Amino acid sequence: MVKVNNDIVESGEDSDWINLNPGDNTITIQVTAEDGTTTKTYTITVRRQSNNAYLSGLAVSEGTLSPSFDKNETRYTVNVPNEITSLRVTPTVEDSLASVEVNGQSVTSSNPDVEINLNAGNNTISVTVTAEDGTTKVYTITVRRSFNVRSAEEQQRQSERIGVVRRCAGAGVST
Repeated sequence: MVKVNNDIVESGEDSDWINLNPGDNTITIQVTAEDGTTTKTYTITVRRQSNNAYLSGLAVSEGTLSPSFDKNETRYTVNVPNEITSLRVTPTVEDSLASVEVNGQSVTSSNPDVEINLNAGNNTISVTVTAEDGTTKVYTITVRRSFNVRSAEEQQRQSERIGVVRRCAGAGVST
């Protein structure tokens, strides 16, 4: 008699399908001799690679992700003022066997390893998760850094300075 994971299988026949979970799966085969008492047990470990390329978390050091993080959502926007010239992205992989890159640079899950410089306007940040079996998922963050807009008071002062320079130039005074 032959048992595969405690299910009786006729000698020379196929067992039922065995569902494999990601990671190590143990299959036990027990063979009983014709005397009915002598047994031999064989153990096989089958490793199924994970295809989990999801993040369980995504955060930025400046601004707020919009929409809020959801592992199934792959596009986000963050608005920051002009004073913010860089930020850090902290991706956290759902499966510890997955790897993650930010703008093509390998990072450690849950660590804000890479500082990303920001230009005024739109900045695209790609977060690529690669599962153990090579499956990939790309999350994209568009960071909108505002342009340097002067306050009305600053514009008024600049305008007054220009007016003084023009008046001085018109009067033959060098500035």
